[in-house]
Amino acid sequence: MKSKRFLMLSTAFLFCCFVRPAFSGPATKPLLPIFDFLNDIEYTSRFKIEYDDNIFSVEDRQDSDFRQVFTQGLSYRLPKENYYFEWGYTGNYAYYDQEATGLLGHSANVLYSYRPFSNVSIGLRDDYNWLGDSKISTTLGDRVFALGYIQNTPAVEVKYELSPSYTLKADTYYQFLDVVDSSNDDFIDNKRVGISSQLEYNFTPQKSLVGFLGLGYSRIDFSQTVEKASTTQRLFVGVTEKIPGLIKLTQEIGFADIDMEENSNMDDANIDYKFSAETIFSVYTKLNLAINLSTRNPSLRSDYTQYTSNAAVLGVSHVISPKTSAGLSYSYEDQDFLASDVLIGQPKVHKNTRVQGLEFDIVRKIKSWLTLDLKYEYTKRDTDFEQEGYIDNRYSATFTVKY
Repeated sequence: MKSKRFLMLSTAFLFCCFVRPAFSGPATKPLLPIFDFLNDIEYTSRFKIEYDDNIFSVEDRQDSDFRQVFTQGLSYRLPKENYYFEWGYTGNYAYYDQEATGLLGHSANVLYSYRPFSNVSIGLRDDYNWLGDSKISTTLGDRVFALGYIQNTPAVEVKYELSPSYTLKADTYYQFLDVVDSSNDDFIDNKRVGISSQLEYNFTPQKSLVGFLGLGYSRIDFSQTVEKASTTQRLFVGVTEKIPGLIKLTQEIGFADIDMEENSNMDDANIDYKFSAETIFSVYTKLNLAINLSTRNPSLRSDYTQYTSNAAVLGVSHVISPKTSAGLSYSYEDQDFLASDVLIGQPKVHKNTRVQGLEFDIVRKIKSWLTLDLKYEYTKRDTDFEQEGYIDNRYSATFTVKY
């Protein structure tokens, strides 16, 4: 049975590779508009072979397994003079050999931006993700679960250039998360809404130094646990600086007032800091650094209302040749669960989780329509929560066909 499933996935991918050259000839004018539309859609097929030495992401049952992932993707872009439209869809099926189980996932997104005037732009976006229920682990926020879920996030952004020096931005979003496992519904399922406005000021005509000041509002409600609901108002100020031919720097400091719905839970006044750096000295080599300190996030745990995250990501990518590129990245996050954030009736205990990640990949374009990606991923999770610490190594080879 396992060999049949592997054969089916491999045959489907090889078929996609076989039919690809039929699309590489001279384009002909379609007879009907619908054919013109279909011809503009980019189709992608991806076949991935992966070995994972800890598929359940636990410390007491570190089972290893091979899996094959077959992914189909569609994307469409329509750029015009005063508007831009884009949509995409990705569906993938992953089969685990030793576990003899399959996992199905879907994701879709829609983006539309419109500029009715030279100084006004409006953007609409919606991101949708669906993961089938499975015993294979998935990371969500501060938890590692074996469950499926639905997540949808529509958003709207308006940008108004008041003058060459001043720009006003406003955006709003709505997000809901619904997990399949009913035993976790009361402290995971949630709905979020957020509104933010920001005023930018260009200190130089070249926009090499831009300051910004903004105010944000957000609220989260859990479906069945009113004690975890909270409202946050955050004032933030920052600056973006571009040093020509060298680097782009952004710094931001925020002052948040967090009001818990339940009076017995402690409110919070928090100061957070964000920093990012991106090199622009070369089109062949890129360095990226992002640091977020003292960020307060709603917790998906049953005994905590929120947690503090201190995170950093460092990455480098380099184009070795016109057909080959390599990337290396390292990430670290420290999650602090304070005793003051424990729900009433639970032991007042401070706990900590530290997550490290390392990723290395080499991408080789074999043909104009065929790409090979070799990747290694390492994750280490040290935590005070029982049976949630683990080490995971993954090795994979991915073939991608575009046609």
